Amino acid sequence: MTLTLKHNGHFGWQVADDCPRCRRDIVAPIESFYVIGALANNRVAQFSNDLEAEGYEAFSDWKSPGPEADSFLREYSKIRGRNYRQILKSYAAQNSYLFDKKHLDRTDAAVVLFPAGRSCHLEAG
Repeated sequence: MTLTLKHNGHFGWQVADDCPRCRRDIVAPIESFYVIGALANNRVAQFSNDLEAEGYEAFSDWKSPGPEADSFLREYSKIRGRNYRQILKSYAAQNSYLFDKKHLDRTDAAVVLFPAGRSCHLEAG
């Protein structure tokens, strides 16, 4: 069955009872956010504080290594003679990936705070 009708401004659902946006009773409330942004974005901490002041958990501890963390890994890897593929397979890169993935999976939603890094589209997806 193809659902192409529109109701309440929501395309793709024939009736409100089928629409997840209208059926708030079957959708779990959002309690936690993964805040996505660039390492150099100085607004991440304050934005996270603002979300927490509203009663949400706001995860942004990925920022704690500082704005130059990626640059340091790149420079260190150059000294070690590693190419890009080897950098991605390194323990440091894998640790960062697993850390981010764990918290993306456990939070209810993600929000992108621009400017965001090159990986923001992957994290948001």
